[in-house]
Parts: sequence; C-alpha cells; structure tokens
Amino acid sequence: MNEQSMKQLIKILEMEKLSDYTCNPEYMKKDWSLKTATQASFLHAVLHDKENPEYFELDGFGNVQISHLRKYQAHLLEHACTMKLRILSYWPFVLQRLVDNLGMHLNLSVRYLVNTKFKSEIVAKMLAPRGGGVVERMLLGIGDQDEEQFPALEGV
Repeated sequence: MNEQSMKQLIKILEMEKLSDYTCNPEYMKKDWSLKTATQASFLHAVLHDKENPEYFELDGFGNVQISHLRKYQAHLLEHACTMKLRILSYWPFVLQRLVDNLGMHLNLSVRYLVNTKFKSEIVAKMLAPRGGGVVERMLLGIGDQDEEQFPALEGV
C-alpha cells in the first residue's frame, strides 16, 4: 500500500504541475492580490531608488537583499518576481490538496483492503459455527469466560 500511496502522490503532483489551477476564491481575493501589491514597491526599490538600498523590507520575507539584483534587466526582474509571488500564493493550496487527496486515497485503499482481502476472514470470525463466533457469543451473553461454564453450548 505504501508504494501505491507514493504513486498516487506523484500523480497528484504531476497534475498540479500540468494544470496550475485553483478554483479557490481565496487565491485571487486574498493571497495573490496582497502579494502583487508589494511587487511594484519592490521593483521600484531595486531599479529606481536613488539611495540604492542594499536591503528591502518585504512582507512575509523580512529584509531581503536586493543589491545583487540591480545587474538584471527590468523585464527579467518583473517576470522572476511575478513567478515567485505566484508560487508562494499557490503553494498553500497545493499542499492542502495533496493532504486531502492522499487522505482520500488512503481511506479508499484501506476500505478496498478490508472489503476484498479481510472480509471473509472477519465474517468467519464473527459468525463461526457451533457457538464460537463473536456475534453468537454476544447474543448468548458469553464474554471471555470459559465455555465449560456454559454447558448449554455443548453440541450447538
């Protein structure tokens, strides 16, 4: 089952890489909008700030060193910043779906295992003939006591 779970997890990750899609409204409303609001001030600090600061205070990251970024062209910095912000905004939703999908896969796998592999064994133990089954013992009021105390079960 461990190998099947790993295959399922890899399959889910491949789907995420391929689709890059979420229908969760929190992504656009909250995360993406908040992170892109800081992009303009970040790019301004890197490209146009006359004081040439070495660090920039970026929400969620703290002080970020930006002095080494000045050697890159503006369009490359903008694309890199956009990509980083999109990944950071999208990643919590990917993690949530990974956990949800893997949990559902494990639930389904355990159910399949119980229903196909162990069902006959469980039923045989529960309804064993001659008074040995758990259900019959419960109905007759027999717990873990010795059967010799209940002569009525002999020959049943």
